[in-house]
This record gives sequence, structure tokens and C-alpha cells, in this order.
Amino acid sequence: MMKEAEKEAMRIGVNFRVRELKKEIDELVDKEYRMWFQRSKALWAANGDKNSKFFHCRATQRKRKNSILKIHKADGEWSLDMEQVTEALITYFKELVFKSKFFLDCSILEASNSYSGSYAWHSILKGWDILLKGARWRVGSEESISVWLDAWLPSLEHPRIQSYIVEGFKDIKVKDLIDPETRNWDDNLIQGLFNNQEVNLIKSIPLCPTPIADTLTWPFNALGSYTVKSGCKFLAKDELHNQSPTHSNQNNDLWKLIWGLEVLNKIKNFVWRSSKDAIPVRKNLKKRKILNDDKCKQCGQDEESVLHAIWECSKLSPIWDAIPEFACHQSRSFADIKDLLLYVSNAGSKVDLLAVIMWNIWYHRNQLRLNKDNPISQVIQTSQQCLLEYQKENRVQRTQMDTPAPTRVAWHPLPDGCVKINFNGPTFKDINKAGLGIIIRDGFGQVLTSLSKQIQLPYSLDG
Repeated sequence: MMKEAEKEAMRIGVNFRVRELKKEIDELVDKEYRMWFQRSKALWAANGDKNSKFFHCRATQRKRKNSILKIHKADGEWSLDMEQVTEALITYFKELVFKSKFFLDCSILEASNSYSGSYAWHSILKGWDILLKGARWRVGSEESISVWLDAWLPSLEHPRIQSYIVEGFKDIKVKDLIDPETRNWDDNLIQGLFNNQEVNLIKSIPLCPTPIADTLTWPFNALGSYTVKSGCKFLAKDELHNQSPTHSNQNNDLWKLIWGLEVLNKIKNFVWRSSKDAIPVRKNLKKRKILNDDKCKQCGQDEESVLHAIWECSKLSPIWDAIPEFACHQSRSFADIKDLLLYVSNAGSKVDLLAVIMWNIWYHRNQLRLNKDNPISQVIQTSQQCLLEYQKENRVQRTQMDTPAPTRVAWHPLPDGCVKINFNGPTFKDINKAGLGIIIRDGFGQVLTSLSKQIQLPYSLDG
């Protein structure tokens, strides 16, 4: 009855009968539990602890009843493999929850958006675009793959057929390109429909001699399964591929510029996040629904973007106008921090000093937000001193690193008649003892004699 009720619920979209049957089953289970509970009390009163066998038998019986050892799959076969049992159960409940509501008469690949869908369903649809863009079909023997619409060619760059659709072959499936008798590609049909490059790609696809299902795989993972990490990498690579060469070169130049600055690592990180518009200015906080007002608290005029907070705010004019290298503050406008950094670098100005001042301006704004005293007049002096000290220390360390290491003396065989003596004298202050170790070798490295001895720790002025 339950199975028939579930099928009816999937057909009409109403599961009232299913809930009624589940309620009846729960009541019967509860009655059974109370009956056995009362019976166990009666038996315990008569037999005491000797009745433990009953409880073990009862637990074993319940475990057998609740265990699923095999399952009847949709194709009519019984499966004993636990992985297949788990997969069948998950598929069943997915279809019960989503298929009957959102893609009853089509596959999930063709499902459309629904305003009545739950948050989980909308989340699935959001990620589905990535899957449709990157997933590839593995050719089997079913009629699941469309020749012109689906991605089934073994190529990451051009997985779909680029040739024009031939009249009369608009709805053709990949299965139709395979000779059913020989289970090989139909050369005449393929060469008549596609260009040479596509023909070579199609012929490179191996075909199984026995019928297998068409499978949708994810080619950017060794296991063929989609993961969030592989999806993010795929989107990043796709975005980089779609960028113009000029834009890509600018990003590379900016990356090298930022991480090549002779400043503290925290300042490099801040400049990089600023160029990515990833610092918590009021404009970004308003986007995230954290604040309602994005006006700058310092000047009260414009919205507080990253560029405004660090460069354009009128309260910062005394800083930037006081440095001749940054005279462009009044004469030129910039689109964002990236544009500013590249301009200053190309103009031959001090990008290191610019980065340190940017960090100190941000630190100054945060101190004001916390109602702490931090005069803006000290920003330039603090920045110049910080940069000077860091670069001086960095030059000292670089000089020490550039100092050539002492030449390592290579071992050479001893002259005839000579011996080599190695010795060591460790101390063990915790037990007030010392050790002596000596080993003597000849010119061929053979041990002639050795000595090891523990003695009382000698007196020392350092002790």
C-alpha cells in the first residue's frame, strides 16, 4: 500500500495519503513496543536477571528487521552490493522530493527555474550552470546524447560540434553515428556531417562492444566526479581564458609589482586586497547588508569606496599634496587602485612609499573609528621612517645572504704511514658527568682502535 501511495503522490503531487499511512505505521510500531515492554517487565518479575537471553534475542530480531540486505532496482534486478543499495535509496528519495515537483516529464538537465522551489532547489540550479558548462558525456549505447547540443567530444577547448547542422539531421543522436552490427563509427556518415578535426576527435572515442549507459562525467577531476575545488578552478581558468590579452598582461604586471615591493608582507597583502576591492570599506559593507549608509565618515560627501578611502577623500589632501612624487592627486582621476598603482609605477615614482602610506592611512581611519587618537599629520613621517628602517634592515640581511659560504674542505686519502684521529667530549650537566670518545683510522678508512669513557664533569668557570 505504501509503495502504491508513493507512486500516486509522485504522479499528482499530493502526498496526503502517504502521511496517513506513515502515521498508521508509527502507531503500530508504538503499540508493538509497549506490548514487548510490558511483556519484558512480566518476564523480569518472574525470572529476574536470568531473562537476559530474551533481550538479546529481541535486539537481534529488531536489527534483522531494520537492516536492508538487498534492494529491488528500477531495472527489475535485485542488488546485494551495499554501495548500489545506498545509491538506489538516495536516487529514490531525490526523485521523490525533486522530480515530481520540478522535472516530472524531463531530465534534471532540462529542469527550469521555479519560484515555488525551496532554497535547496534554487541552490542546485545555481550550481547547475557550472556543471552544464564543464561536464562532458561519455559515449555509451543509449540515446541520451544530442549530436549538436551536448558536449561529448574529447576536447577541453571545443567539446561541442561546431559544424553547421545538416538539414534532416537536426534531432540526430550520437547512437545514430554508430554501426549497430560492428559497434564501430559509421565513417561515411561522420565524414558527411562534420569537418576533419571533428571527425578525428570522434574516431578517437573508444566504443564498448557491449551495451553500456551514456554517462555524464566531470573531466577536470581524476575520478570524474564534481567537487567544489575543481569547479572553482574551472571557473577561474575559464574567466582567464575569456580575458583579452591586454587585460591579462596588466594583471600579470600588477601582480609582479605588488609582490615585488620592498615593504613588509602585511603591507603587500593590504595593497593586493585593495586592488581586489576586498577591504571592508563602507561601500562593500553596504553591499553585504551590514550597513545602510555608505557615505564617508571623514568628508561626509561621497561614498566610501576603496579608492576614496585611500586616495580621493578630501581629508587626505594634506598627505598626498605634500609629496611631489604624487602630484597627480589633483590633476588626474583613476578608475580604481589597480589603475593608480600601474600609473605611479609607469611614471617612475616611489611605489614602495605609496604602499606604506596607503597602509598607514587605512590604519589611521581604523583608529578614528575606534575613537583612538592618531593625528593624520604623522602619517607621512611614520611611513617614511617605517620604509627606511625596513629597507635598511633588508639590505643588511641581503648582504649577509650574498656573502659566499666558506669553501667546504673535501676529504682526501691520508698519506702512507699517517693515521686520522676523531674525538669528541660531550658534557651532561644534569648528572654531573662528561664523556670522552676517540676513534683512530688508517689511510684506507679502516678502524685501528677506539675508546669511549665516562668521567666526572671537570670544574669550569662557566659552570
